This record gives sequence, structure tokens and C-alpha cells, in this order.
Amino acid sequence: MLSLLPPLLVMGSVDLAVIVVSAVFFGLVLGMQESIYRAAVSKFTPTSSRGAAYGIFNTAYGVGLLISGALYGLMVDFGIPFFLVASYAFLTQVAATLLLLNASSKITQK
Repeated sequence: MLSLLPPLLVMGSVDLAVIVVSAVFFGLVLGMQESIYRAAVSKFTPTSSRGAAYGIFNTAYGVGLLISGALYGLMVDFGIPFFLVASYAFLTQVAATLLLLNASSKITQK
């Protein structure tokens, strides 16, 4: 849920201090997510294919960051209301959580 904070802070203010605080929160969230995701990759993949799994993960993560940043920038440029941007961020986080829980339950059932 902390990943919702940086975009909401930036959308709510153009003050430099708020943008700096948002960047700090983004860094914290990114650090937490990357460590958890890397642990999940090692849990979900067999040792023999772990290198390929990390490569695929890092590629997908980088492309996802690129796409999400571009979408967020377009939303800001087009003046989309704050509520819709916040709703979009919230819904994508819920979808990601549900997909992760679904994948985790399928792995543990095997």
C-alpha cells in the first residue's frame, strides 16, 4: 500500500519538498519490493532455471516501470483528475496482489 503514496503526493502538490519526499518514499518502496520479489522468484523456480527466471523477472520489472512511468506522465500531462489517477493506482495494486496470491496458491498446491 505504500506504493500508492508517491504518485498521490506528486499529484497533490507541485512543491519541491513534496516531490523530494515522494522520491524518498518511491526509493523505499522500490527497495522493499525488489527484495521481496527476488525472494519470490527463488521460491517459485527450481534451482536449475533460476538464472533465466531472474533475467525474465528483471526484464519484466524494468519494462513495467517504463510503461507505468509513461502512463503516469500522460495522465499528468492530460490533466486527468486526481481521483481517477488514485483509483487507477489502487486498482492496479489490488490486481497485482490478487495475481500474486493466485500464483502462490497454485505453487503451494503442487
